[in-house]
Amino acid sequence: MVNDKWLDVMPVTPITHLASTGSDHCPLLLECVNRQVKTIKYFKFLQCWVDNDAFLDTVKTCWERPIEGSPIRRFHQKLKRVSNTLSNWSRQQYGDIFTTMKDFEEKVRNVEDSIINDNSESNRTNLSLINTQYSRYLKVEQSIFKQKTQLQWFKDGDANSKYFHAIIRGRRRRLYIHSISDEKENIIQGDEDIAKAACDHFVKIFIGDNKIINEEVISCIPRSVTEQQNLLSALPTK
Repeated sequence: MVNDKWLDVMPVTPITHLASTGSDHCPLLLECVNRQVKTIKYFKFLQCWVDNDAFLDTVKTCWERPIEGSPIRRFHQKLKRVSNTLSNWSRQQYGDIFTTMKDFEEKVRNVEDSIINDNSESNRTNLSLINTQYSRYLKVEQSIFKQKTQLQWFKDGDANSKYFHAIIRGRRRRLYIHSISDEKENIIQGDEDIAKAACDHFVKIFIGDNKIINEEVISCIPRSVTEQQNLLSALPTK
């Protein structure tokens, strides 16, 4: 049993039951690994953007800028340009939302301490202004957490970042591959060895010496187009 601080440092802690040689108890092998995963950050649409008044104008202005080329090329280029524009726009509007939240929490604490020492109107006004900005970023953070954790049932207004982090860590642990077995039933562990074994396995499938295609696998795929439809050769109209 571990606490949240442990899981923040080492989110994946594999435990292996070893053979009970000369004993009626199985030894437990606990691997404590601090895995620094370098992930590729792909574009992801955030639902909180829609609530921003400048969102639609930003997308419309970017989409209507002319691009030369074929229709399909123009479409893909526009999608790429919109995704890049929205990523930059999000950084300008919100920055790093989680760092911003920590900064606002610190500001609120400082102003509350100031009111204790000096309950003046200016301090109260300052606290009200900071709380308004803090509430705005709190809603953005909650929306991002709900989207990441895919919690649809969570009530609006409930905010518990520790709970969200726990859900995200649980999903990451389920996706983590501790070990695999190869064709000879050998157990392979370690990120680099697992990645190499997986690559070797698929390389052997795609460029192996076996030239025969196993059509039994293809027969399991449902046919969406009939043979009669395949014979149609007319060009589609608008």
